[in-house]
Amino acid sequence: MRYWILNTFWSVFICSGFFVCSGCAGFLHKFNEKFGEKFIENENLPRLSDVKILSDVSSVAFEWDMPKVDENNVLQTADIQGYVIYRADEDSLKKATVSKNSLPLNAFTQIAKLTNPLITHFYDSNLKPKSTYYYMFATLGEKKTISKKSKAFRVQTSFIDAVEEVFVSNTKPRTLKLVITPHSNPSVRSYIIERQNKDGKFVVIGELKDRLHIEFFDVGLEDATNYTYRVFAKDFLGNISEPSAEINARTIEILDSIENASASNGLPLKIELNWEQNPKAKHYKISVDSENDGRYKLLATTTDTSFTHTLTEHGKTLRYQIVAVDSFGIDGQMLKNPLIGSTLSRPESPKITAHRVQGNQLIIEWSIPSDGRTKKYAIYRKELQTNRSNRYNNIKSQIFIDKETKRGVSYVYSVASIDEFGIESLQSAAVTLKRD
Repeated sequence: MRYWILNTFWSVFICSGFFVCSGCAGFLHKFNEKFGEKFIENENLPRLSDVKILSDVSSVAFEWDMPKVDENNVLQTADIQGYVIYRADEDSLKKATVSKNSLPLNAFTQIAKLTNPLITHFYDSNLKPKSTYYYMFATLGEKKTISKKSKAFRVQTSFIDAVEEVFVSNTKPRTLKLVITPHSNPSVRSYIIERQNKDGKFVVIGELKDRLHIEFFDVGLEDATNYTYRVFAKDFLGNISEPSAEINARTIEILDSIENASASNGLPLKIELNWEQNPKAKHYKISVDSENDGRYKLLATTTDTSFTHTLTEHGKTLRYQIVAVDSFGIDGQMLKNPLIGSTLSRPESPKITAHRVQGNQLIIEWSIPSDGRTKKYAIYRKELQTNRSNRYNNIKSQIFIDKETKRGVSYVYSVASIDEFGIESLQSAAVTLKRD
């Protein structure tokens, strides 16, 4: 009789050499082992002695010949009703007392009762990979009787080989790419990727759902940081392979802060920013703290190494940050100290030094401001009775003679200085003159 187990491609495990003692001799004996059921031993029932074994990662298969109970090789089904199978694992053996020449009965648990005498195969699953198990077999008779138990057969479950190689590349900031060598075992259905955390423990960060799906991207990482990975293969039954070799990689560094950056001070209504080119930068981002409260807002992006910020306020002081941006759109390091720039302030206001009524003329005089920026003056006149205002431009002297006045009307005068850029100072303190 030829069965699958006899094929030359199958492995046959030999009995380990351990025997289980029944505890006594005699025709019938009632057992009190810690099994699922209690049976009475019948020494006239045939005993299985030759069991062939084929193990896998989490399962094992057994094959045996039907017992020969008469000279014509005919099974007497009235005598044999089936088979009872027992198993012991490493944990149960640790809890039991193991003698030198035998395995203890109380380490074994009944795992199956096969009630068909024609059965010659058994399959045990959900076992632990890379673990040792022991099995015993007994033939089942009528009225809950069994034969003497077979020898204890030692079975070693196998394991899934580790993934051969894992490669890591860091061609993009804050990202590492893992490439896995496809596993040679076609029963592999996925790969589990683990990354070592800061406490040194490996945690699962992802799973690739096909044996030929071999690329994994780990994103959102820290810049210029080392990471350690390992990979497991998982088969269709959920069995996990040995871990791959650990592999280390480092994320790329972000661009350095720009160098030789400067901001102008003293230009009229603008601040000019300049910096040294970073050869790795795709462009630059300029942010400004408009309220000087530490909150920066994006002002502009540019591929140049200079930028002019046009403003509408004289004497305005602003803080700036400029960062280089790489080809992936990742900001580089910020400046350690922000740039501080300011627009040119207004020139100093003149001071009216004299004012008088001279006949039909109203005359005011003023001093030259000490800042040296004044190129000309503007005179402001207001009629109090009508609230009418006038502005006189391009005054080059320090005296103004108003000949166009009315008797009995009060006039208010003030003076402002104007520099070379046309920036006008605040108006001086006003004086009031009136013709009688």
